[in-house]
Amino acid sequence: MLSNNDWQHKHDQFLSTSQALLYTSEECLSHLELIPNDEDATGC
Repeated sequence: MLSNNDWQHKHDQFLSTSQALLYTSEECLSHLELIPNDEDATGC
């Protein structure tokens, strides 16, 4: 079982990673909305 400190560290890592992934996916989607079938956006 995780201690309070371990849980806080893991939670912060998860939150940072998930926010970065969300930002990247939003950027890719907005790129695709502007330029459909663009290879850069579909490669995201």
